[in-house]
Amino acid sequence: MGLSNADQDRFSRLLNGLESVGNALAKLEVQGRQEMPTVKPESRRKEERRAFDGVVTLSTTVEGADQRFIRGRAIDFSKSGARVQTPDPLEEGSQVYLRADSFGLMGMAKVRYCQKRLAGYVMGLELEKRGSSMKTADDFIDYYEVLQISPKADNETIHRVFRMQAARYHPDNKQTGNAERFMMLTRIYETLLDPKRREAYDARRRVREPGSIPVFGVLYVVLPRTIHKRTARNMISGAFRAYLLMLRWICCIRCDARELDALRNDGPLIVVANHPSLLDAVILLSRLPNGTCIMKAALQNNPLYWIATRMAGYVSNANAEQMLTGSRTELAQGSHFIIFPEGGRSRQFPVSAFSSSCILLSKLTKAPIQTVLLDYSSPYLGKHWGLFSRPALPLNVEARLGRRIAPADLRADSRDQLESYFRSEVCFGERVGRRVGQRIGERFGRL
Repeated sequence: MGLSNADQDRFSRLLNGLESVGNALAKLEVQGRQEMPTVKPESRRKEERRAFDGVVTLSTTVEGADQRFIRGRAIDFSKSGARVQTPDPLEEGSQVYLRADSFGLMGMAKVRYCQKRLAGYVMGLELEKRGSSMKTADDFIDYYEVLQISPKADNETIHRVFRMQAARYHPDNKQTGNAERFMMLTRIYETLLDPKRREAYDARRRVREPGSIPVFGVLYVVLPRTIHKRTARNMISGAFRAYLLMLRWICCIRCDARELDALRNDGPLIVVANHPSLLDAVILLSRLPNGTCIMKAALQNNPLYWIATRMAGYVSNANAEQMLTGSRTELAQGSHFIIFPEGGRSRQFPVSAFSSSCILLSKLTKAPIQTVLLDYSSPYLGKHWGLFSRPALPLNVEARLGRRIAPADLRADSRDQLESYFRSEVCFGERVGRRVGQRIGERFGRL
């Protein structure tokens, strides 16, 4: 059956229209190819994604709202992102802090998509590259250094310091807000307040910290932790006595500190001494096996001293909070806490201006102050002694017990009275040499 003339005309117009559409599409395809940039084969290669089945925590803050914590499971991850499944949704474009403790992942991320699934929601997270890449287990963070507290800090101290820093770095703070820092502080706070998680973290921290003198390194591993402190302090005290003995024969430095032996069996004491020389701490610790002191953080973190000083319980001067917490802890355990109230070596031999640190510590801990007078025949090894200046030998040193001050006797002017007492009682010059010579004798006696 043939087509009518009208049908033939309609069919012809349809074919012409299809031909016109095909030509137009061909032109667009050619134009698109000309405008499309050349893509190297490497850039088209997808990033390798690794399956990961583990618990993840997402923390987020929204301006004007409370912080949210969402726990879920990871599906997979790559260098630039991760997919996670959670019971609750998050808005696309929102900032979150991703943490996966079992794999050591942590860092800021952005929600690229959030899709509803039968078991919850699947989210695609893009890891941010601002200033630093995603942290992994190899990027170990010292939680105590971040909070600037002692590793022995109690929960009350951790809570107080966290609140101060959280208020400073909260994203709602227009001046100092830092979302990434705030999320990290929150994670640290959660870890340190959980006894099991804190114990696990401390174990990781001890493994990663630098080594020390081989002898102390072996003792740290072999000995029970209950006797670490006593063993380390006895060894350090004996080593310092041997050192002073060596100085006596090599450098002709005569030291008489036998009076300090009377303090060995006493309870907690704040031992306050003047600080005219580099030898002062060595002399005091050589006679006080239960002694501890505040140590420069740079020295305490030195690989040569690290294990020894921590086994002995010496307090770091990294920050005021750590010094206060450490000193109170040591005194509560019955230690003899050595303080040089001048803050450093005497600027004016033999005594310079005092601070009120020992007074405040005595009031806080109810520990008595035991004064120790260090007499030197020469300012040798003092703050202003020239490196190439020849000393007058023999150098004579004497450590004498002074007054003991009970906490109940402290007054508002106690600092001034303590400084005046030292200025009037400390001896220096030739009379120190004569007195030490009489006590020690021609062979300098025993140390």
